[in-house]
Amino acid sequence: MKQDITIELAGGKQIKFETGRLARQASGAAFTTSGDNAVLATAVASPDPKEGIDFFPLTVEYREFTYAGGRIPGGFIKREGRPSEKEILTSRQIDRPIRPLFPEAFRNETQVVAFVYSADKENDPDVLGINGASCALALSDIPFHGPVGAVRVGYVGEPGAEQYVVDPTYTERLTSKLNIMVVGTKDGIVMVESGAKEVPEEVVVGAIEFAHVEIKKICAGIEDLVKRSGKTKRTVTPLENDEAYAGAMKSKVGARLKEALDTKKNPKFESYAKVKEIKDELKKDLPRAMQPRRRSSAGTSRTCASRSSASRCSRRASGRTIARSTRFARSRSRRACSRACMDRRCLHAARRRRWCRRRWARPTMRSAWRATRASRSASSCCITTSHRSRWARLDA
Repeated sequence: MKQDITIELAGGKQIKFETGRLARQASGAAFTTSGDNAVLATAVASPDPKEGIDFFPLTVEYREFTYAGGRIPGGFIKREGRPSEKEILTSRQIDRPIRPLFPEAFRNETQVVAFVYSADKENDPDVLGINGASCALALSDIPFHGPVGAVRVGYVGEPGAEQYVVDPTYTERLTSKLNIMVVGTKDGIVMVESGAKEVPEEVVVGAIEFAHVEIKKICAGIEDLVKRSGKTKRTVTPLENDEAYAGAMKSKVGARLKEALDTKKNPKFESYAKVKEIKDELKKDLPRAMQPRRRSSAGTSRTCASRSSASRCSRRASGRTIARSTRFARSRSRRACSRACMDRRCLHAARRRRWCRRRWARPTMRSAWRATRASRSASSCCITTSHRSRWARLDA
């Protein structure tokens, strides 16, 4: 069912979240608009966890296609290219604040995609991408400790009369002394990315506090929308940790490891050396089955010995011994140090097949082929009479 909510921000700015109209097959979808900017954000997660991994497989994609600005690619390239630098950086801005808010034991492959449907020439739609992704995750059945809200704050005005501006336009950002992106929940700040022109620390702190007030409004609006049309969250089985083993390791090397990681007392390279020393000491105490395996050269030596003997004299299953030459030897494997030889007759047969293909595929090379065949026939080559007669028929 279609639901929407509009949130009023400082300075008369508005953000509208809408769900139930587009991308209804996704786990969660939110169509976010602000002015003439519109972004569709969707969130989808696989039903089953991915086996054999110890990390959260999250993929975030943000795209600004040219049709959002009313243009179509033309000229030599008539298709959309790879993501631009701006799109990649915006994808990272979406990924950073939401990744820590998933349960630690959640291992389902998750994709968050934000497409810009409409973009004006005044406001940057990247803020809508972050807010839309947060709303889509909150509406879905994917376990997510959110929602989060995102606000860009500028510091615009005459010297001595500057004031904070929510989501400044491109023109205002040119004269702004501060450009800071703040993302957070209703309880705290999750991510801050900022750039400033030598402003005092109090101005930056004031901008973060000003942004958090607006973030609380966004989070409250998303929670209201979730109450009306949100899905029930999945249950995640928590990870099983061996607390006894962790306590034993902490009592054994906890103090030493803490001291080794203190870069104020130890320079960086000395800290690395001490940490490596602790790791090597712990590896010695591991059971033999859990110790890291080292590649042995015994198997390689046996393989080399057998292949070197096979290169000189090979015995077939019938018991017949075939002498092999080492003149046309070539390696069968990059790991093998011996060379497996190829019989001269087999080599000539391969050359005949190759030249036969060339003869039928390239008639213009017939004269060169004949000259080569004549020189080969004159040499001590093991071509039988039947073969020569067949090739002579082909020439005719």
